[in-house]
This record gives sequence, C-alpha cells and structure tokens, in this order.
Amino acid sequence: MPRPKTDQEIQVGWGDLQWKFMNWFNTNTAAIDRCYWPGADWDAFDQLVAKDFPQKEHQEAFRVWSDEWLDRHTQRMTYKMEAKEFIAQVMATNFTNNQAVSELLKTIALYNMPWVPIGTNQFEGVKSYYAFKPSVDFLKPERVEHGPDVVGKYMLTMKAKPKTSAASGTTSGLTPASPSSNVFNPSTGSTSVGESAYPRARSSTTSNASPAKENPEKAPDKDEYFVFAQIGTLHVYGADYIPAVPGNMKRINQGPWWSNGFAVVVELNNKGGHGAVYIVYNHAPLKTKETFPEYAGPSEGDETAFEGAAAYHEPGKVHPSVKTKFKVARIADSIVRLGNLQNNFQFNVPTSNYYTQFSTTKIVTDKNGKRSILHAKDPPKPPSNAGSPTPKPPLNTGSPAQRRPPNTGSPTRRQPPPTESPTRRDFGW
Repeated sequence: MPRPKTDQEIQVGWGDLQWKFMNWFNTNTAAIDRCYWPGADWDAFDQLVAKDFPQKEHQEAFRVWSDEWLDRHTQRMTYKMEAKEFIAQVMATNFTNNQAVSELLKTIALYNMPWVPIGTNQFEGVKSYYAFKPSVDFLKPERVEHGPDVVGKYMLTMKAKPKTSAASGTTSGLTPASPSSNVFNPSTGSTSVGESAYPRARSSTTSNASPAKENPEKAPDKDEYFVFAQIGTLHVYGADYIPAVPGNMKRINQGPWWSNGFAVVVELNNKGGHGAVYIVYNHAPLKTKETFPEYAGPSEGDETAFEGAAAYHEPGKVHPSVKTKFKVARIADSIVRLGNLQNNFQFNVPTSNYYTQFSTTKIVTDKNGKRSILHAKDPPKPPSNAGSPTPKPPLNTGSPAQRRPPNTGSPTRRQPPPTESPTRRDFGW
C-alpha cells in the first residue's frame, strides 16, 4: 500500500471545481451538521449537495472529491509506516521550516507509527535490544517562556553547566562529578560501554591547588546549551537476549518491551539541521496527573509490560540490571544509522557537565528574514578541501606533438582523449 498523499499533494491535482467544493464545505458546516441530527432524512446530505450542485456530473465529482479529501485522515491512520520511511522524513525535516515541521508532527499524530530499531547494546555486560516509538511530547518544559518566537514542546533546550569538584559538595543529578570530558565538546572524550560514570572518590582533605591544576580537563566555566527535537520514547527488550535472526524476529517483536523513562532526541543546530542522536531522561515528570471523571479505567498512557526485572526499575537506568544511572547519552552520530536491531551501538555518557531543567525554545528571525534557533550551535563546517576548484589541465603552449612511430601494421592501442581518464576502466565504472 503506497503512503497516503499529503494535503498539498492532494490539492495539486485540484481544478476550479474542487476548490469550489472546498469553499462550499467550509461555509456550510452548520447545514451539514443538521443533516446528521436525529430525525433528519437518511439522504439529507445528498439532498443538500444536489441543491447547490444540480448537475449530475458535479454531484459525482463531489463524491470523488469527498472520498479523497474528507477521508484522508482515516487513510493515514490505517497506513502502517515503515521505520526507514520515518527516519527518512526526519532526515528531510528542517526544524526552522514551519511547513516541514507541521508535516512531521501530523505524521506522528495521525499515522500508525512503527517501532524504530536502534540496535544492540551490551552496557555493563547486559546485552539487550533497544528501540523507540515515535513521539514528540514525552519531555515537558519546566521553564516556559511566552511570545511569538516560542515553539512547541517538541523542541526543548537544556543548559549544560560545568561540574564543580566533588569536594565542593555540589551534586549533578543522576551522574556524579567526574574529571572526564563532555561529549558536547568534540575535542574531549566521554564515558561509553566498558567505562563507569562513577569515578573514584577524591580525597576529602583540603587542597591548596587551584581548580585548574586539580582537574586540568575541567570544562570551561561557561554555560553551554543543548537544543534538541523529540522524536520518540526509548524502550528496552525485557526478555533474555537471543540473536536477531529471521527465525527469532517474531519472538523479539512480541517482547516484552519496557519503557525506561528516556526520550530519544536529535540535536539541532541554529539553522534547523540535525546531528547526533541522544537519549534524555525524563527527570521532571508531571507533578499532577490529569484525571477525567467520566473515565474510571486504567491509565490512558502507553501500555508497557512491567514484569520480572522491570518491577525493580530505577530512574536513570536504561535497563533494570545495570548499575549506572545517567541523564543524557549519545547513541549515534546521525539518525540515518538507526533502523536495524543488529547494529551495535554505545551509550556515550557526558560526565563533566550537569544538566538543568528543560525549557522552551525560540526561533528568531533577523532583519533579512532568516530564521535561526536560539542557543543552538552553528552547523558543522565543511571539510577544508570542500569547494576547492578542480585543478585545470596545463595550457597548450604550442609545442609540437611527439612524433609517433610508423605504422607497422599492428593495431595501435587507442589513446584516451584529454577529457577521458585512462584509469576509469581499471575500476569497472
């Protein structure tokens, strides 16, 4: 089944008559509603259409138009999207473009979303599979600003502050202070599989050394910002590990799959492009739960199997059997690397910064009409050799061509023209 058309794709094929149907439908909503009231004729809507469009061919054209336009949301909800298709749409989305973001949000809200595989991980010796379910509102902003430049909660900002030494007594949320470096600074390292986010305890005795000497790798004392777009909620496979071969896929898909309190996000640059993929722990769940008096059943949230080890899950752990807790971890340098359970990945945990509350994000417009995301980083610079002009061939100085030997009857090997590379055939191009 092909993917249903977007609103724009449907409207591209419209003529004047279809736009007339659209305007008529929008201006007659009250009369259309009355067609479905109790006591109305069974064909009241057809009568209303026939009254304003008496020609039979126009009535038939209206039925064709209404089947496609009025049923478009139903068609989208019944369409099963593939993981690669979702990844491709995220890759094609510039987050400063309102139309592109709107299409992505509508896709997640209306379509039958797939599970998107992340891959296999063996964090602290616990081997398991990880995947995410597309979602854009799992994390909620704790600090909300107001104004025309503020965007929705699908895009959030966290402030990354340098940690102080352990002797100062300050804490850093889920991850203790460490002399390791921050993954948001590409010149430094991070904690990954096989390393512990918990460093050795430092001496509690007072030191006369300056902080810079005590910890030469300490991040600079300035705030950094982590701006990201939410794309899903992280889940971990809860049963014993089995190889992801075709014969086991049905069993793996059946789970159980456990939600562990992490969102899957993509970091954004100030031009709206996206880069690395991270998981961010939801350290600030809603304080009050929304209740509806007319609904007395179980929670309307995502159904999650909490059996066995999941009953002992602790906040900040990606799997109940691991010991390390953290708040932010990098899992891929691009979303294009996701989509296969057999991919091996790591949780690269930043250990030199602690992260403050979630806050809303602004997209500002300069005097030239260019939009940019506030506090987001600049896009990565292209390689130094990018854009360099292609070296030109040497000019013909007029020197005579080298004399060829006389033809002795044997075929001469064809010489490539100046525009043909003699090595292309060597690689079978």
